[in-house]
Amino acid sequence: MTAFDGARILITGGLGFIGSSLAIRLVGAGARVTVVDAMIPDYGGNLFNIEPVKDRVAVNFGDICDRHAMDWLVRGQDFVFHLAGQVSHIKSMTDPFPDIEYNIKGTAVLMEALRLHNSKARVIFTGTRGQYGSTVHCPVNELAATNPKGIYEISNLSAEKIIQVYNQVHGIPAVLLRLTNIYGPRAQMKHSHYGVANWFVRMALDKSPIRVFGTGRALRDFLYIDDCIDAMLLTAISEKADGEIFNVGVDSPTNFLDLAELLTRVCEGATWEYAPFTPERKAQEPGDFYSDITKIRTLVGWAPTTSLEEGMKRTLDFYRMHRDKYWTPVAPVPVAAPAVAVIESVAAPKPAPPAISSSVRSAVEVDHRRFKDLTFDGFRELAKAEGLSRYQKIGFPDSYRAGYEPAIFADIVAKLPMLEADGKIVLDLGAGCSELPHLLLDLGSHRGHTTLLCDSAEMLTQLPDGPGVHKIAGRYPAESAAALEPYAGRVDAILCYSVLHYIFPEQPLFDFLDRLLELLAPGGACLLGDIPNVSMRKRFFASDAGAKSHFEYTGSTEKPDVTFNNPEPGKLDDAVVLAILSRCRAAGFHAYVLPQAKALPMANRREDILIERP
Repeated sequence: MTAFDGARILITGGLGFIGSSLAIRLVGAGARVTVVDAMIPDYGGNLFNIEPVKDRVAVNFGDICDRHAMDWLVRGQDFVFHLAGQVSHIKSMTDPFPDIEYNIKGTAVLMEALRLHNSKARVIFTGTRGQYGSTVHCPVNELAATNPKGIYEISNLSAEKIIQVYNQVHGIPAVLLRLTNIYGPRAQMKHSHYGVANWFVRMALDKSPIRVFGTGRALRDFLYIDDCIDAMLLTAISEKADGEIFNVGVDSPTNFLDLAELLTRVCEGATWEYAPFTPERKAQEPGDFYSDITKIRTLVGWAPTTSLEEGMKRTLDFYRMHRDKYWTPVAPVPVAAPAVAVIESVAAPKPAPPAISSSVRSAVEVDHRRFKDLTFDGFRELAKAEGLSRYQKIGFPDSYRAGYEPAIFADIVAKLPMLEADGKIVLDLGAGCSELPHLLLDLGSHRGHTTLLCDSAEMLTQLPDGPGVHKIAGRYPAESAAALEPYAGRVDAILCYSVLHYIFPEQPLFDFLDRLLELLAPGGACLLGDIPNVSMRKRFFASDAGAKSHFEYTGSTEKPDVTFNNPEPGKLDDAVVLAILSRCRAAGFHAYVLPQAKALPMANRREDILIERP
């Protein structure tokens, strides 16, 4: 860009990710660049970042809070790109003072220095999309309310307001940018406190499992660094941009699952796994976010041009070449079985099951005996029992569910996609008290759902209350149908997971089914999930794969005993599954049998039924 040829430019935070990338571009455009950076540990400052232009950049190791230093450094500058600050929203929740010191005070020091010594310089400030906080509608434009959820985001909003005052009151030219998730070469890679896309890259290159938090389906816009620099430079020279706030992002979002899967395709040996949110991350998780960039496209003429796949390939190439300048590679840590499951579409090798000791096998057998032939009242007793895990309270040995429920929930959401829409009415029938209903409640909270939880009072007391959450105690339909009657014809999604085989021997199946389907709204869907079909189980154990699984799990050398054409009273089999399909279709509903994702713990002998109201 010829507009910068010969221009004098100051970049605060100029040895960090974005600052160094900007410095390299500006030097190439003929600018005289000075960078100032305090080189605070873990903030991303790295002298290697400016290696291509190290002899053509003036470096000042200084603190933006130093009034005397900033009074000197701003003199004679044509542009000031203000990037310095505390940039970790995770750290800000445990130590807010660096945010206040660098982001608020540092900005005030800079702007006052400009007011006193160089009021003609144009300031370009890079804030964060986190200033918006949780959003109701996406894409998010610049007129959306700002309701930040962390001290880091609050401090950036405060810095933006400070600069606005100096622009409007003192006439200092300024452009205010709200950046989305920037990724690419030269980002810090030592920790995961910020820069999720780059951290995924590090995990991929280290061949450590990429950790996908929650369900992984939250939407984000990931912007490649070169596109970000383009936006900064174009707004810096645009007269129409003076005093304006601009989103700098991508208006075609991607979820974290897709990002992880992309890396498994373009980086050999990359794998991923689900992980629960840490308390700090969960407190700040805003749900879906992606930017409306109409304003910057219209006024400035900027739009991103780098696809996510291309940007990731460039990023991987950079760190493959310069990894030792950014982190010390570590050997992947082996994960003890049962490994955290991934959904079927992930091209990741599944760990071989470990040998089971006789003591562990004995404990498993005890679990099976305790959980055999449970009734509604039996579950009430389990819910009250001391010393049981949350999985045992819902009738499963820990080995069947521990670590798998995020993957199970992802499979559920894939089959009930309306769960990811806003403002739905959702019924969880037989909710239990494991991680699964918590994941449903978290998603409902982000989406503004009305969530109906139906189970025994003993189970429901172990689940959290909250806005939009309604607990309905009692078995269905005998004891709870009346409480659900106001929702007849209004429920968008019904989840009945790992429940049907307990209902079947206790009450008339068709009565239960008919009453349940009366609740569905037009376009609604019901998932009868995790059905232990004994016919399917027999087919599996009659196969070589089933026999091998039986040998590994039990330690026995004898083939499993399988007898076909031998009905088992009280058990769900192919005949019952087909009868359910026929009953639903005869009543005007669509009904299908769906397989579970293959990586789920019992996908080889359990299946789901999806019922849809047209």
